[in-house]
Amino acid sequence: MRRPAILATIVVAAIALAGTIVTTGGANPLPHTRTIHLTLVQSGGFDSAGVLRPGSVHAFTDTITGDNGIKGHDVGLCTLITRTELLCHSQVVLTTGQLSFQGILHQDDHNTPRSIIGGTGAYGGARGTVRITDVNPTTAKVTVNLVR
Repeated sequence: MRRPAILATIVVAAIALAGTIVTTGGANPLPHTRTIHLTLVQSGGFDSAGVLRPGSVHAFTDTITGDNGIKGHDVGLCTLITRTELLCHSQVVLTTGQLSFQGILHQDDHNTPRSIIGGTGAYGGARGTVRITDVNPTTAKVTVNLVR
């Protein structure tokens, strides 16, 4: 006589489990994407004097404004790899946390994706891509696509 009660308990548990899987998106839920738009205005940096050769390093810093009153600055280093390629690392310090970027920049590319390699604060564990488009020699528009 206990068999129907056990069967009913299993059915209820299976339905509850199915509801949990549907609610959480199963074992591999789709990533949540968030886009942030930033404007970078060059506020400092230096270029190596003389002829630039592979291995030459360019340091930079920019003032940043963005969506919803986000403000901050970045600091970064780019190392010349070839005459037209730079390997760049940048740490973006915002009022809501920090983001780290890395990627290869080409002399004439615009809107090419670079990797987000981490973050802190509101961006803890961040991953995704960043796209940078020059507006003029001292200003760039940046689109950050975070995937969580």
